[in-house]
Amino acid sequence: MPQPTLATLDDVEAAFRPLAVDERGPAGHVLRLAHGLVRAESPGLDARVAVGDVDAQLVRDVVVAATVRALRNPEGARSTSRTAGPFTEYVQRDAGAVGLVLLEVERRLLAPRRTRPAGLGSVRLRVGL
Repeated sequence: MPQPTLATLDDVEAAFRPLAVDERGPAGHVLRLAHGLVRAESPGLDARVAVGDVDAQLVRDVVVAATVRALRNPEGARSTSRTAGPFTEYVQRDAGAVGLVLLEVERRLLAPRRTRPAGLGSVRLRVGL
């Protein structure tokens, strides 16, 4: 059974810019990869969205943000430097995270909520001065 779509190319265009016809294929591929990444990083996400534990708009925003980051920076460059003379060019890439990544804050937003069991707890008191 196919999984529900978390975000569309229209969502990406609304957050990024209109895509040219020849950009839609590659952007769609990156979007599909973002869907897979989000689901892999947040097991049970579709079920949690279905019951309302996670807001579908929040999930859409995370998928779109990851996709737009990858489209803006497909090589995964973290920093760059250029000097005209005497010729310096420096680009640092994040090995293993080329292009498509989730930020730590996005992982936390999609993580299952930890709830404390209901009921009373106990407190240990110590008598002393």
